[in-house]
Amino acid sequence: LLASGDRILYERAFGFADAGRTAKATPSTRFNLGSGDKMFTAMAVAQLAEEGRLSYRDSLSKYFPDFPDPVFAGKATVAHLLSHTSGVGEYWTEEFERERGTIRDVGQMLPWVYKAGTDFEPGTAFRYSNSNFILAGLIVEKVSGTDYYDYVHKNITGPLGMNDTGSFVSDGSIPGLAQPLTREKNGWRAPDRPFRGTSAGGGYSTPRDILAFSRGLAAGRLVKPDTLHLLTTTQNGGLQAPMEYGYGFILNEEGAGASYGHGGTARGINFAFRYFPQTGLTFT
Repeated sequence: LLASGDRILYERAFGFADAGRTAKATPSTRFNLGSGDKMFTAMAVAQLAEEGRLSYRDSLSKYFPDFPDPVFAGKATVAHLLSHTSGVGEYWTEEFERERGTIRDVGQMLPWVYKAGTDFEPGTAFRYSNSNFILAGLIVEKVSGTDYYDYVHKNITGPLGMNDTGSFVSDGSIPGLAQPLTREKNGWRAPDRPFRGTSAGGGYSTPRDILAFSRGLAAGRLVKPDTLHLLTTTQNGGLQAPMEYGYGFILNEEGAGASYGHGGTARGINFAFRYFPQTGLTFT
């Protein structure tokens, strides 16, 4: 989908949504976002910060007093989490891959994050780690007193009419979900076990819902303009990094000019969203 403002310039669906090639993909098919959900998590944190209920400077120790390394937890902040500069290790390992089918809520992820350990002193490097956004999602729950999924629906996707967006369990009970397909010698293969997305990624959406998210951001319906500017300003400047990263948003400056958004890649998943403020173009 490509849109200029609210006007859709191009929209098309290709291929099939299942390994058996029985369900054709349509514009209303819900595809896995991979790490695209990190934008929703950052937005939730930003909303709570605007309300004065948390600060980007809050340390991990404030919310996780049982963090395995208390000295590290006293140095790492919410800002470090949202910018992948915290030093918290990556929980996504082969062991986790074998067990992830049991995950149904964000809280179940905390032992995996603790097990991942730490990689460097907070603020001294940039390293993309899904663990950062698990912790950020749990902070949203602790501060709001609301389940992460419910918070996102009530305060982000719901108000924007993103009715096809959510962290659905991919067990066949929800219609219209595209299977994350991987190519095998004998055709296509779907995941062996159902799983549910978390605050780090794995939710589902459609191109039109992502357009609604893009327009909602631009119109200031989720956070104030100054807050959006903060989220979409480089927060890893001066650190060796393969990308410019704000708070939950990947930043680019090429082609039609500066843009922000996020991608999501995993086996069978390839999501992309970019918004170009100078031209009002949305691509997803």
